[in-house]
Amino acid sequence: MPRIAVVDLGTGNLHSVAKALEHVAPAHRIEVSSDPGVIGQAGHVVLPGQGAVGTWLNALQGDLKDAILLALDSCP
Repeated sequence: MPRIAVVDLGTGNLHSVAKALEHVAPAHRIEVSSDPGVIGQAGHVVLPGQGAVGTWLNALQGDLKDAILLALDSCP
């Protein structure tokens, strides 16, 4: 089953994001995680937020940042 990772930085209501994704992508497994391994293995990655992606990316550190940047680099 294809996977969608919702990146968890410990803020926001990610349960609502996950439920919305389950509704629009029922054939996918939705995982809310801050684990770089889970994010790196997902076919799709959701960066929840409200437009402050630059500030959000600046807050990332270590392996989690590396996994997200790798996922972004592989986007078409």
